[in-house]
Parts: sequence; structure tokens; C-alpha cells
Amino acid sequence: MFTSIAGRAVVVTGATRGIGKGIARVFADNGARVLIVGRDKDAAASAVAELTSGGADVSYLLADISVRRRIHSSVEVMHDSAASPCAPWLMQQIDAAIAAQGVAPQRLPSGAGHDTMAMGKLCPAGMLFVRCKDGLSHNPLESITVEDCAIGLKALTQFVRDFRAS
Repeated sequence: MFTSIAGRAVVVTGATRGIGKGIARVFADNGARVLIVGRDKDAAASAVAELTSGGADVSYLLADISVRRRIHSSVEVMHDSAASPCAPWLMQQIDAAIAAQGVAPQRLPSGAGHDTMAMGKLCPAGMLFVRCKDGLSHNPLESITVEDCAIGLKALTQFVRDFRAS
């Protein structure tokens, strides 16, 4: 298992906006060479300009097969909710608990609004993720190792023991 994304090449689909762009930013900020794949040329160019402003190595590839296949699409928005960010002071404490386990904390953009949307209205929220095999989450193939589960449990326990209200 590698411990750094620096210097690695990553492909992020749907990275012209939203969560995809947030994921591309995390990779770019950590030294990866990022290829954004999307359908909207202007959005892709804008995302690349934004992500490369700090010197990151980011480029894009258009991947819209609808014209070639003469497919017309339409989208009906069924649900649209604002992001529910985690409380920075809670995330700092979670990071400290993770680091205490000898693991470098990593911040990941998450679409886990279902976890923070409801609680975020009641109180500040923070989230601790446990590494999943091949990065698959909310998928039938999702799995974790006993060792990663133990690290997550130790980090959560450390967080609870050291918790300080803001």
C-alpha cells in the first residue's frame, strides 16, 4: 500500500464541478498529476485554471460520446441540497486522534450529506472515515481490513477521550 499520492497520475471523472472537482483538488494539492474527464469544455477549462493556479499539474480530456452516437439527454433534478460542511474545530480533533495512531490524517471531500445534513442542523458535525479496499464505499464490493477497522476504532476512542467542546 502506498502512503503518498505525490507524483502519481490520477484520473477523476466528473471533476468539472462539485464533489468531483473537490476530489481532484485534494489529489492536486497533494502532488498528484490529475486528469479531469468531463463533457463540458468550458467547465473543464475553468476547473483546470482554478486547480493549476497554485502550480498543480492538472489537465482535462473531453469525453462526451452523445454527439458521435446522436444521443440527446435530459436531466430532471430530483434532489438538490447544499453541502453540509464538517465543523473545522471537530475535524482538527479528529485529525489529532488519527495522528495519535501513527496514521497521517487525510481530508477527503465527501458527498455524505445524509450523515451531516440532519445532524448539522442540530449540532456541529465531524466525520471519521475508515479506508476501504480500492476506495470503494457505499457499494456491494465495499470492504475493510480488520487492521484498518482497529485503527478507526482506536482513533474514535482517542477522539472521545480527548474531546473538548468549542
